[in-house]
Amino acid sequence: MSKDAIRSRIASRDLFPCYFGSALKNTGVEDFMRGLEEYTLEPVYPDEFGAKIFKIVRDNQGERLTYMKITGGVLHVKDRIGEEKVNQLRLYSGDKYEAVSEAPAGRLCCIFDFKCIVLSYS
Repeated sequence: MSKDAIRSRIASRDLFPCYFGSALKNTGVEDFMRGLEEYTLEPVYPDEFGAKIFKIVRDNQGERLTYMKITGGVLHVKDRIGEEKVNQLRLYSGDKYEAVSEAPAGRLCCIFDFKCIVLSYS
């Protein structure tokens, strides 16, 4: 089977490669990373903004955090989604975050203190 056929079947979710190893012991990690690079296709995102909200929580101070994946375009601080303005974009890693000025398509991000409830923009 050609590499293009394998990539296509993985993308259409007809084929699921399996790798074995241990990240803790650094066994099989290189093979996994090489396979990921070789057999997956980069997604193509539209230029028009789109996002899917997958989680809404409150932080320790009671502020609302809206987690989303950007599915098209770029989201900037001060952009409007519906009636609400994006005041702060955050990239989280565990409990820590970094405030950023924009989030491009494909990025998981969090909007701080976003009041509008939007189930899906796509």
